Amino acid sequence: NQLAGNIDKNRLVFSYGKFATLDFFDQNTYSHDPRTQFQNFAIFSMGAYSYAADTKGYTYGVVAEWYQDDWTLKAARLAMPTIPNTAQLDYSLTRDYANQIELTHEHELWGQPGAIRALYYQQHAYMGNYQNAINQGMQTNSTPDISNVRLAAQSSWGYGLNFEQAINNDLGVFGRWSWNPGTTETQTVDISRSLSGGISLKGSQWSRPNDRVGLGFAINGIAQQERTYLQMGGMAPFIGDGRLSYKTEQILETFYSAKVYKELFIS
Repeated sequence: NQLAGNIDKNRLVFSYGKFATLDFFDQNTYSHDPRTQFQNFAIFSMGAYSYAADTKGYTYGVVAEWYQDDWTLKAARLAMPTIPNTAQLDYSLTRDYANQIELTHEHELWGQPGAIRALYYQQHAYMGNYQNAINQGMQTNSTPDISNVRLAAQSSWGYGLNFEQAINNDLGVFGRWSWNPGTTETQTVDISRSLSGGISLKGSQWSRPNDRVGLGFAINGIAQQERTYLQMGGMAPFIGDGRLSYKTEQILETFYSAKVYKELFIS
C-alpha cells in the first residue's frame, strides 16, 4: 500500500476501497506476511482478532491513519459479510460492520528499534450466539446449530497486544496476545484467546545475509460456551466433530528462507 517517493513523518492518511484488514492492522516486522515468513494464522496475526473479511480475506471500508513522531493512531470502519463466512459484504457499512482502533508506539532499546501496538475492535453484525444455540438444542432435544439462531444487530468485541524488538542487526523477537469473549460465532477462525511469539534471524553469521530462519509458537483456546456447544455435537465453520475433549491448541512452526538468485527465494 505504498508508492515510491518521500513522505512526511507527521501526516494524515485516508484509505478507502477494498483491501485486506491486515494490510493496515496488526503489523509486525518479524511475523506478518505468510508469503515470506510464518504461515500459521495465530503466528502471523493475532489469533483472537476476529477481523472483517469475506471468504477470500478481503473487506471494504475506510481507514484513517495519524502519524506523529513515534506514535501512530489508526481507526477504521470495515464491512463484514451479510452472512458469516460468506462472500457477500455489506457495502452500506451500516448493518454488518466492524470498528477498530490501534495505537502504536515505536521506540529504541539498547540502540535497536522496537514497537508496541494495542488494538481494540467491535463487531456489529448478523451472527449467532452459542448460548442461544445450546438453549434451543436443549429445548428441542436436538443437536444445537449456530446457524439456526442468527439474529441481526448482534455485537462482539475483543482486544490484542503486539510487540516487536530488534536485539541486534540480525536477530529480532516478537509476541502477540489477543482475546475475545467467544460468545458469538467467529468471522475468522475459532479462537477466543491466543498467545504467540518467536524469533527471526538473518543468515549473516553463516555468510548468507539474505537468508532468514524463524521459530514461532502459539497457544490458542476457545471460550466455555463454544466448548459446550461443540461437546453437544454442534459444528462451527472450521471445527466440530461431536466429541470434543478440550485442550488448548499448541503450535510450533519453523522456516528457512534461502535466496537462490536475485529475487528468487525458496522457503
